Amino acid sequence: MKWTRWAVLPAIAVLAVAAGSLGRAEDDVPPPPEKTWRLKAEILEATTDDMLCPCYDAPLANPVHRCRFVAAYRIVEGRVGDVSLDGAKFVLAGDLGRDLSTMEMSTLAVTWDNAVSDDQKKALEGLIGKIYPIKWRRKIYSSADIVREESQDGGATVRMGAYGSLTLSPVKDEKGEPVIKADLRYWDAARNDGFRMMRGAFMFKQEALEFAQPEGAGFATRIEAEGLLSERN
Repeated sequence: MKWTRWAVLPAIAVLAVAAGSLGRAEDDVPPPPEKTWRLKAEILEATTDDMLCPCYDAPLANPVHRCRFVAAYRIVEGRVGDVSLDGAKFVLAGDLGRDLSTMEMSTLAVTWDNAVSDDQKKALEGLIGKIYPIKWRRKIYSSADIVREESQDGGATVRMGAYGSLTLSPVKDEKGEPVIKADLRYWDAARNDGFRMMRGAFMFKQEALEFAQPEGAGFATRIEAEGLLSERN
């Protein structure tokens, strides 16, 4: 068959209409449904600072200082959609870089407890982004048996297999009572029960992220938060 210019034009028009319809169909696809989530978690945290990390007082830029941290989580009660997070343990270790005002930071290492399931990891990944509204330039992951022990005086020790350890001892006032800072916000968590101040020692090594602190600032706190989480998270 010989195609003429007049025969080809209607065919092109039909294809154009079809392509336009397909484009509109994609545009009309509804966004993924949002899941309700809630979280109650106990956190043991220490940093390379001699005093509490400045990120809890105000963002700052410091060309000399570099803030690194280890934060051990235990989920007291939590859920994302129909995924229960009760009892899940994991450790976050990171390098915040030298400029805490940008909210774009260097490296985050996530160590999952071996008992955390794949569904729980996916759910917790979304919640980490909700609590810490940070863009990380690099993330690294591993799994280990996370052992968490607490002493009668309020101290605690966390061991994360071959990746490191964290030890906290309570700071007490002249009356022997624990020192608690009750006027600080923990990142984007809705509530916390105060920062119970500690002295911390830790070491961490995972791929290129390696640091140690024989003595620095630390604290223990319990956070609560809730909200909606898109399935894209």
